[in-house]
Amino acid sequence: MKKYFAALTTTVLISIAPFALAGPSTELTVSGVITPAACTPTLSSGGAIDLGSISYNQLDQERNTRVGSHEITLTLDCDGSTGFAINAIDNRNGTGLGDGFGLGLTSEGKPVGFFTPFIQQITADSVLVDPIESNDNGTTWANTDFVKAGYWLSAATTGSTTPIDAQTVTVDFKVDTYIVRADELKLDGDLEIDGSATFEVMYL
Repeated sequence: MKKYFAALTTTVLISIAPFALAGPSTELTVSGVITPAACTPTLSSGGAIDLGSISYNQLDQERNTRVGSHEITLTLDCDGSTGFAINAIDNRNGTGLGDGFGLGLTSEGKPVGFFTPFIQQITADSVLVDPIESNDNGTTWANTDFVKAGYWLSAATTGSTTPIDAQTVTVDFKVDTYIVRADELKLDGDLEIDGSATFEVMYL
């Protein structure tokens, strides 16, 4: 304590007599960044869905045909409890229909189809919670039951739409894939189904 008060007294004396004690000076700065707990997202099955070979004759002539329904799980593991959201990015943006993720284009530049990840359930630290979405980067939230491209997905306690913090999150999806009606496809050979989406972690 004596050294503390001595230093304080010296400061007062310097401020009283600045001209007598003034001299060259240098500046000490302290900087850094406090980061949120790091989170790692993983998808079961390596995030791959293989529809195999689909015959044109299997496609409905008058409506979109569902050609696959697959279960896949997204797991989010964080170093500690943190606020989070998943930003769903359509890597084939502009090729889907409605809110679905695109499957690419035909040689004529028309959509092949789309896929939609429906949310079966979501748990945060082993507790069932409600899925919520935001289309304004987390400013407002609403309940949802499927993932839309360009929206953020998060979790809230049952009956709420306020995002919660969590350390481990699992989202069970049922991914339905549709091909457009057959009369909109003109095939002169094999047509590749090329859907892709990225789930990006955002910290709230």
